[in-house]
Amino acid sequence: MDIFRYRAELIGDYSAYVKGFLGIQDDQIGQFINSRLDGGFLWPEPLVQLNPAFVEGPTIDELVDQKKLHPSCREIFRRGKTIENPVGAALRLHWHQAQALSCAQKDVNYVLTTGTGSGKSLAYLIPIIDHVLKTGICAVLELFAQCRRADLASLASPIDERWTFLSECADVPLVLLGTTQDPCLSTSTTVL
Repeated sequence: MDIFRYRAELIGDYSAYVKGFLGIQDDQIGQFINSRLDGGFLWPEPLVQLNPAFVEGPTIDELVDQKKLHPSCREIFRRGKTIENPVGAALRLHWHQAQALSCAQKDVNYVLTTGTGSGKSLAYLIPIIDHVLKTGICAVLELFAQCRRADLASLASPIDERWTFLSECADVPLVLLGTTQDPCLSTSTTVL
């Protein structure tokens, strides 16, 4: 297979598809749009790149053993889980993921900028899930309710049913403390 020929055919098909939706009556505008499309405006030149080898960091199991992560993280963050092997294997983090986790656990703001496929999503998800496991879903929902600036009234379904459902799903007791007029919120709402 010639990948560049395949790309050219794909671009040709897509170009014809896009142009099929255009019905430009003005000749000058039509020429301009067609010249831009024929010049590759919607499809840049191909980019071939290789991901670098990232520096290894600790495994999730090591971080659990060091008490840096909640023990349930050992079961949640595994690689190679299958029906035949539901336990999987220990997940090794990259160094930048471990650094991001360390920043998050110290409440330090951080921005992680690495290439595609470097595990940025995991670097943000691990601290969130660890925090939820350590503090409970109740604390997370309370934080949400305190910080949310938009009108939460649209979430009512009624509220008692929503909290009961969340409590059952999270297997964590949720307690309604009552209604408060929070200055952060535009309406009176129930907070945890």
